[in-house]
Amino acid sequence: YKKTPDGGIVSLGVFHSQELDRFNDLIVRVSSTLKTLGDAIKGFVVMSFNLEEMYNAFLVQKLPPIWGEPVSYPCLKPLNSWMTDFEARVAFMTKWLKEGTPASFWVSCFFFPQGFMTCAKQVHARTTKIPIDALSFFTEPTDCTDVQQAVAPVDGVNVHGLFLQGAGWDVAKKKMCESEKAVLFKELPVVWMRVVIQ
Repeated sequence: YKKTPDGGIVSLGVFHSQELDRFNDLIVRVSSTLKTLGDAIKGFVVMSFNLEEMYNAFLVQKLPPIWGEPVSYPCLKPLNSWMTDFEARVAFMTKWLKEGTPASFWVSCFFFPQGFMTCAKQVHARTTKIPIDALSFFTEPTDCTDVQQAVAPVDGVNVHGLFLQGAGWDVAKKKMCESEKAVLFKELPVVWMRVVIQ
């Protein structure tokens, strides 16, 4: 992680580290309970209530309660979709760890997105010496629809993973429009969250 002049880790690095801890806790929970369930099915250990509940959830493609909150992020997806989404989240966090701060952050990937917003303001506050309580965000959707093409802003952060429900988005005019037929959710382009004084 980048270091501050006094040798500390920048706010976004601290946030990333905390998120990685949460993801690691969830990975450990998933892998350990899967192993224990496998042992219970083979008869090596007693099938506890939690394991039986987990087994029954698998039968109906639901997320086992033991993998849910508080150890996991809020999600209403069925098990198969949850697992695909979980793998994508871990891949994003791993890429951030290996390649450095991304040009755009998948904000809906985080366990604690409010913490991300606070850290983004802290970065600005430390740079400008403006108290964090005096700062807010001004959001501006960009015309970038491909996250891989996003360019990190000089001020603030880019975020993606935001959706409109029951509405469309006109990229050229940068405004909401009627939704396309049979399209319930529309992903917004990359959104620039510029830090401003309140």
